[in-house]
Amino acid sequence: MLKSEDADVVKNAALEVCLLGLDFDDWTERVQLIEQGSIPMREAAAMIYAANVAHPIVGPICCRKLKPFFVDSEVSVRTQAALAFNHIATLDTNSQADLLGGFLSSNPGAAAMEVVVYALEKSNVQLPDLVCWLSESASIVLGHPLGLS
Repeated sequence: MLKSEDADVVKNAALEVCLLGLDFDDWTERVQLIEQGSIPMREAAAMIYAANVAHPIVGPICCRKLKPFFVDSEVSVRTQAALAFNHIATLDTNSQADLLGGFLSSNPGAAAMEVVVYALEKSNVQLPDLVCWLSESASIVLGHPLGLS
């Protein structure tokens, strides 16, 4: 399925492999091929890691695996990775700071920045001090000041 000509088939297969890779150590090689593979494969990996970043068992692994996708060459992959911030309210402050620091150090583009700003605006928890850095960075990238509180 990973060698299919249909991008949706490839993406769905990659989703399954990355998800299984979180449970089975012997899937590491297959997962690495997906993380470095085609755009649909990388989108799938970013999707799995972003969706599970707050999971009590695999969350720290997902956070670590997600960071390289913040600097991916493809906008759709970077944007998919940024969806991890939809789960920011369920992370502890240190994990929030770690994830946000990794995102900000990637010099994110406008599409990913918009996703993160929107997620942080919806958050009702105390966010790390890095949000000030995000606000400054977003103002530059998006071309207008933000009203994050």
